[in-house]
Amino acid sequence: MNWIILAVLGGFFSNVYNFSNRYVLKDQGDPLAFGWFLEASRLLIFLLIAIINASFASIFSLPIHSLLLLLALGFVEVLSIYAIVHMHAYTHLSISTIIARTRVLWIPLLAFFFLQESLKFSEYIGIVILFLGLGIAVAPKKIFVDKGIAFSYLSAFVSAIIAILQKLLADGIPISTIMVFMSLPSAIVLPIFMKDSSHRLTRIFKDRLWIKFAASLANVLAMYFYIFALTVGPVSKVSGIYQAMLIASVFAGIIFLNEREDLKKKIVGSIIVIAGVVLLTVY
Repeated sequence: MNWIILAVLGGFFSNVYNFSNRYVLKDQGDPLAFGWFLEASRLLIFLLIAIINASFASIFSLPIHSLLLLLALGFVEVLSIYAIVHMHAYTHLSISTIIARTRVLWIPLLAFFFLQESLKFSEYIGIVILFLGLGIAVAPKKIFVDKGIAFSYLSAFVSAIIAILQKLLADGIPISTIMVFMSLPSAIVLPIFMKDSSHRLTRIFKDRLWIKFAASLANVLAMYFYIFALTVGPVSKVSGIYQAMLIASVFAGIIFLNEREDLKKKIVGSIIVIAGVVLLTVY
């Protein structure tokens, strides 16, 4: 059951990552430039690990379908990081964290079709409870008019696709190699979508650099523990436990970022979501 510990550790560092993102972006930060910083710094870290471990040598022996999966992972990540940074720029951490974790709903469904991981009755009940928790935590009008909410749901679905791709790749490819392929396209593509990219990318290094590096390092650790857990555990359960750590982000947003609007709804919704995750992943 070591994958449970790995998933918990990954979830913990994912919370640090999300909190750092919201801290940087909540006061008119630059989402695209910060997204590029996260991807580029993660790329450099995993590239260094891959070089030290000589893990790139395994690429030449991979079947063509594995190479295609690696390429698909990288380009899906472009959409994922775009959604994540805009999610944190436009909406509260305590709300976006809950909604983004609806990937827990998508992963078992996608895993059923692509990995033949079937759902139990208790897991379907868990899905219903998750939707109930989300309905309490987020007012219906926000779902349709709040830009951050839309990015949160997009992030959830795209992250679920990434989880399936990572599971398909995790058994036979080093983690550092997976993460290099995952980060490289974003590091190249994101500046293309920026106006005055050279100025914006330079400016990203001038303000609160320590928290930006902390966010990047937290993401590196979260991804390492998460993919390591996927090598030995079922993707639906690993992802569920990983996402169950969201409760820390919700309360961090309330306590440290002063996101106290609809406080009771956020707390009750978070508790119900966690109950749904337990049913979805443990029983």
